[in-house]
Amino acid sequence: MDLQEIQKQWQNQHINQTNQNDLVIKLFQESRQDKVRSNLSKLKIHSLLFMLWNLLVIIYSWVVLAENLSNLSIVINAAIMLLLSTIVFYKNVWQLNSLAKINYDEPVLKMQKEINQLKIKRIKHNRFIFIFSNLYFWSIIFLVFGWDVYSLILTVWETTPIVLIIHLTLFFAWFPLAFWLLKKYDNIKSGSKFWQKMEKESFLTESSVNSSLNNITSFLKEIESFELN
Repeated sequence: MDLQEIQKQWQNQHINQTNQNDLVIKLFQESRQDKVRSNLSKLKIHSLLFMLWNLLVIIYSWVVLAENLSNLSIVINAAIMLLLSTIVFYKNVWQLNSLAKINYDEPVLKMQKEINQLKIKRIKHNRFIFIFSNLYFWSIIFLVFGWDVYSLILTVWETTPIVLIIHLTLFFAWFPLAFWLLKKYDNIKSGSKFWQKMEKESFLTESSVNSSLNNITSFLKEIESFELN
């Protein structure tokens, strides 16, 4: 076998090896991109369902408000529900808009930046709900059952005042407690295992904001690392 034949075979082998490597990279990228698409689809569905729920609450609040204009207590309660539900509704609209703008064919670094921005929006969204969850819960209870808050407070005060005092104390104590918890999560460095576990399962920090978002971040890092290697 002459030298030219050896060089030709070596070149062919090198080309085949390069093609195989390119195929492996392509298959890996496609598998991770499919997982990214799947998790983004889950996010879109969840955001859409939550948006529809808040839309229903908004419509119901307007109905209750229109039917009870003469009752100041119910009007205030319906207005609170309208305000909270409208804010959450628009936060979901912003997130869906961000999801819709993500282009799967764009560079990985750009997608990572967009996902990180989405995570920030989701954290703010979750924290807003967390802070006002107590107010939201009682407002929707009063709204559904059509209770007059002022009359209810007077009735409970006349019969069992201790129950009213406990409920009001817990209600107003929730807000400083919520802000304290958020501050605690933000300042966790190497705290106890309890707080580390709480941080990872709270949905209020970057590490726990949303499993789909964190999965997407992980898949994008894998693609970036594979491309660099």
